[in-house]
Amino acid sequence: MGSVQHGYAVFTIDFGDSPMSLTSAARVDDNRWHTLELIHSGPEVSMVVDSAPAQTLRSDALYKSSCDEYYQMGERRTGVWRIDVDGRGPLPPSYVHCTMEATEDDRDAGTTTITHNLVPRTVVRRADMSDTLLHVTYQDMDQYGQTLLHLLQMSQSCQQWVEYQCRAAPLRLGVNTWFYGAKEIQYSAIGHSGNSSATDGKCSCWYSSTCAEENLGCNCDKGDETWRTDSGYIRDIAHLPIIDAVLLQGGNTAGTEGRLSLGPLQCTGSKTNDPSYGVTFTKESSYIELDRGWEEGDLTFSFITYNTSCILLYQQPSATNPNYLLIYMMNGRSVVFLFRVDDIFENITMISERLLSTGEVQTISVEFEELQVRFTVNMDSRIYDIDRLESFNGFTGPLVLGALPNSMAVVNLEARTGMVGCITMIKVNGNLIDLRKYVGDIRRRQSSPGVRTGCRHSCDPNPCLFGGTCVDNWEEYTCACADPTAQSGQHCENNINLDAATFLTEDAFLLFEESQNSVLHAGIRFGFRTVETDFVLIYAHDHVNNFVQFEVRDGLGLSVRFNLGDKITEVTVMATGISSGEWVDVVMSRSDNYLNIAANKTTKTVFTPVNLLSDYGQNPFPGFSESIKPERPVAPPPQRTRVYVGGVPASMSTSRPGLLGCIRGLKIGENDVKSLASVAEKTDGVTSGCQGKCDAGPCNHGGLCKEQWTAFTCDCNDTSYTGSTCNEDVGSTFSGNTVIHHHANPTVNSYNASLAFVSRQAGVLFHLSSYRSSNAVIISLLSTGQLQLLVDHGSEKDTINTNGSFSDGVRHYIRFQGSRDSVAIQVDDLDEMTSTIPAHVMFNEFDVAQIGGFVKTDTHVHLDHFTNFTGCMAGVEINGLRPLEILFDSKLDSLRNVVTISGQDNRTTCPGVAPRDLDEVFTFPPWNVGPADTETYSAQAQRGGSSAAVSLCAVVVAVTIGVVCIGRRYRRKKRGGRFVPKKGNAAEMEKLSKPEGYNEADGEYRPKNTSTIKTNGENSVIKDDDEKHQLKHLTFKRLPALRDDPDDSSSDSSPENCRKHPAVYELDDIDEVPELEWDPQGEKARKQEDDYYEDDILALPVVKAIRAGEMYDRQQGGGGQYVHPQVLIYTYVTARWVALAEWLLLCHARPIKV
Repeated sequence: MGSVQHGYAVFTIDFGDSPMSLTSAARVDDNRWHTLELIHSGPEVSMVVDSAPAQTLRSDALYKSSCDEYYQMGERRTGVWRIDVDGRGPLPPSYVHCTMEATEDDRDAGTTTITHNLVPRTVVRRADMSDTLLHVTYQDMDQYGQTLLHLLQMSQSCQQWVEYQCRAAPLRLGVNTWFYGAKEIQYSAIGHSGNSSATDGKCSCWYSSTCAEENLGCNCDKGDETWRTDSGYIRDIAHLPIIDAVLLQGGNTAGTEGRLSLGPLQCTGSKTNDPSYGVTFTKESSYIELDRGWEEGDLTFSFITYNTSCILLYQQPSATNPNYLLIYMMNGRSVVFLFRVDDIFENITMISERLLSTGEVQTISVEFEELQVRFTVNMDSRIYDIDRLESFNGFTGPLVLGALPNSMAVVNLEARTGMVGCITMIKVNGNLIDLRKYVGDIRRRQSSPGVRTGCRHSCDPNPCLFGGTCVDNWEEYTCACADPTAQSGQHCENNINLDAATFLTEDAFLLFEESQNSVLHAGIRFGFRTVETDFVLIYAHDHVNNFVQFEVRDGLGLSVRFNLGDKITEVTVMATGISSGEWVDVVMSRSDNYLNIAANKTTKTVFTPVNLLSDYGQNPFPGFSESIKPERPVAPPPQRTRVYVGGVPASMSTSRPGLLGCIRGLKIGENDVKSLASVAEKTDGVTSGCQGKCDAGPCNHGGLCKEQWTAFTCDCNDTSYTGSTCNEDVGSTFSGNTVIHHHANPTVNSYNASLAFVSRQAGVLFHLSSYRSSNAVIISLLSTGQLQLLVDHGSEKDTINTNGSFSDGVRHYIRFQGSRDSVAIQVDDLDEMTSTIPAHVMFNEFDVAQIGGFVKTDTHVHLDHFTNFTGCMAGVEINGLRPLEILFDSKLDSLRNVVTISGQDNRTTCPGVAPRDLDEVFTFPPWNVGPADTETYSAQAQRGGSSAAVSLCAVVVAVTIGVVCIGRRYRRKKRGGRFVPKKGNAAEMEKLSKPEGYNEADGEYRPKNTSTIKTNGENSVIKDDDEKHQLKHLTFKRLPALRDDPDDSSSDSSPENCRKHPAVYELDDIDEVPELEWDPQGEKARKQEDDYYEDDILALPVVKAIRAGEMYDRQQGGGGQYVHPQVLIYTYVTARWVALAEWLLLCHARPIKV
């Protein structure tokens, strides 16, 4: 958008993330004509007002260069993303699939996957086929393969799967079969890792010595009638991805058939994130200093640390330039950018949504333009305007990473110490800086002690077991165990939770006898898991009736009962998940003054002293009831402590059932660990270990598994499936004329219905109607893909439209609820949507529910603007009844009067739920290029330097020299004179010096198709004449031409005279290839160029070839900004040959006299 603001021309450009502005340097409100030129080239936009210097804005790439760059910035969503492999370069962004998870070799990296159009098992050899050349196209990649090459070069590793299936069709790699990658290098091996010892003609079976015969390089080379397969990965980046495949036919028989399959290209990681290129700071005082810092443009660096507050980077000022930039982190989330630019002092703080002190890679970038600064922390950006500057002089001081050297002092700095951690990479204007060369050179003061090369911290990989957290000190580490009460050792390797027992019946228990009563005064720890809500866990007592009892009542919490002398007290911890089937860990500790109980980190403390009985008695707790009561004979029992685990004998309690479930990690006191598994093996009703029947996940499609320890049941509610494991699907296809009628009349004023559907068309799914009123409830799939719930209550209609599109051929699940005053609908796992309804809509008045639409002959139905459903429906349930099961199951004939059908019944199963990410940002655009191109292969078309190609080049050179010789002889004979540099007459040169649009009257230049403004006010709107941004006219280096000058009578055309003017005949004049810019309106300018170069055999071929590249690019939809390198190479070589021929004629041939 262009405007005049406060007397200055202002253009605002929105690059997609934030608007940026260009402002003219001089005022334009002077009532004079001003010329404004807006130039848009790739990521740059420049504005030129009159003859002032151009002002340029450059957009940062909207997308990251690879999936790994997204991954390193904290993104973990696997799916479709857009990447831009060359950032601000000319290559367009591409859609790719990103896998955001650790690789098979435990690398924390993202994987970029690019698919192609070669159909799996494409037949490439058969008796009736000729030699074949396959051309493979990769999705959303440029036709010249530059995007693929960039991706390969930046990735740490890439691979592609190749598979060849054969029957009497030998593979013969290197002889009858070979491949070409993006670099056009021939390759003929399958399944090798791609190192220097790769052997042509060999498959993976040869490397593992498993081929069909010992002397064969591939299984298929046996050539027999048995179907065989050769497959493996190609991992050599020089040969990836497969662009072309050559498959020669040879000795084919009637039974010959060969099939080729290619996997997608998969590239993992990034070379810029290679840990070996980084540096590690092991002390808070460590730093490195770069002699030549960041002067201007872009600065990007990545780091890893556990520090919450530290200095990251300092771009210092110099003696002649006061500009500086300091970046430091506070509180683990705040990044502070403190900078000075000329007379501007600013402090910018960005709060990261992602915690920055987790030991993961974080990325920060700063982009200084002439008028704005963009600060980016991972995926969050902020733009700061510095348009008060008359000019930006950049930075000239050295750059420091890590702590500030002692010689530096920065006032008002919250973070005072450097980072203990790693700088994984730093790039200046896209160029990676190798930090390793700055490490260890203390004499030059570029590195302090405590800095080492490489960036693999001590906790990579995590050495701590059983969920322990590794605390990284970069030179050493310590493990913080997930449960210190159960785990110990340097790596948490001692884990008593591995010892467990499963109790299969309510009357089963384990018994441990102790000579000491430490369980009563020192403490105990254990873990349990169950789905029961009422049970005894542990009961322990000594010979004088002191006791402690752990139990769960009604699933409300963990209760602990114990005695204080002759009194009984109870403490309850309301922990969550007591009966969830998940592990609950319990720790009770006692001291002289308090008792502390923790269950799943929910803690309760009671300040009470330990008060134990010292004398035995048959009634030790008068006035208190006991739910568990051991036998108490008249005579005192022997001195001992008994610990019952999982329950107690029936003689001790008739009302408290034991545990159905598991107990693990029983420890009494500090060190007394009980072996549950060994005792369980000797006890009826108890088994060692803890393996629940639900642990294997037997319930399908989201069914809820109910653990019974000896068996399981699946709750299939809210799944739309039935059966013992929720894997049975009762569905029906609907073709627009099928309607199922459910004639059930609810007795209460509520309605519940659910169903699953698959469709790609609009239609009515569910229709609830009444013969007694016009009220209706309709659930329909709209043409937009949304689901609509409509409640028609006579005079008005209430609707709910869901978000998202569901006409995608994927199975979706709907739940509907209607009550006295509201209706609600929920689709899949999306949030439920509700709406209030009038009180007179009574759900117990509805007589029939119609599934799939309506019957047009029904007089009580008025659905003129709706169509019936086309697709598949399954799992239909209405108020507890399943009409499809009633319709199709002969065992339910007694309910046939409840369910009837109009139209054809087609029992079927509906497609299962496809993977669907509700947070998906991108989807692949349409890609209908068809299968891989196939053409007949001929040896003359083979790549590489063939004799035919050499001969052709020789012919071209000879013809070129011949044409030049004949042309020169003819022109000299016709015109006479000698060769001189082309100058033209005065009128011609004057015309060429003034481009189209020059106004002779006022001497001003107003180019055609550029904006012209004339203002006398401060605020007005600038209009573009043709409403398009025009590009600068195409300009070329004016190479000296040679032509005959009849007016020149000089006869000195000797070779010596040629050498006196080397500029005229300098071959290197062609080296500077002009930057290509497309002028869509410059036809007249081109004609002038043609006239000018009419006789110039040096420049004219270059001009013509470049224009041909422009026209080709325009036909492909481009903007004229990119010409394939081969076009320039061919142009360059041609011009070189022509120049050489002319030079030979001029300076090494005898002059021709006419």
